[in-house]
Amino acid sequence: MAENEDVRPYRYDGTDRKIHNVDARTLRAIAHPLRMRLLKALRESGPATASKLGERLGESSGATSYHLRQLAESGLVEDAPE
Repeated sequence: MAENEDVRPYRYDGTDRKIHNVDARTLRAIAHPLRMRLLKALRESGPATASKLGERLGESSGATSYHLRQLAESGLVEDAPE
């Protein structure tokens, strides 16, 4: 490896998005099936509110909001600037 080569963890696609390290907290965060569905919906469609995700997934906005907070606490999602 060259001395000045950047060794920070990046995704394979070359973007500046960081790879998330998997630990026990992360595994607990994704252990719920709805959380996996939320992550998939966000990955496929981009930023969305808890209400919009609830409509899309057939869940209440309260449930999606709760599970999004759990995902945020583990660092898997974050609030969009807009």
